[in-house]
Amino acid sequence: KMDWGETTTSERVPRGRWRSQVETEISISKQIDFLSQE
Repeated sequence: KMDWGETTTSERVPRGRWRSQVETEISISKQIDFLSQE
């Protein structure tokens, strides 16, 4: 699994794409949390 806190990763990826990737990761993890509560 990628470490989103790594500065080298954020430098490598364009800011806009980086942000959308992180938001996608967060939304997916929220969905997983929601499903695991069921």
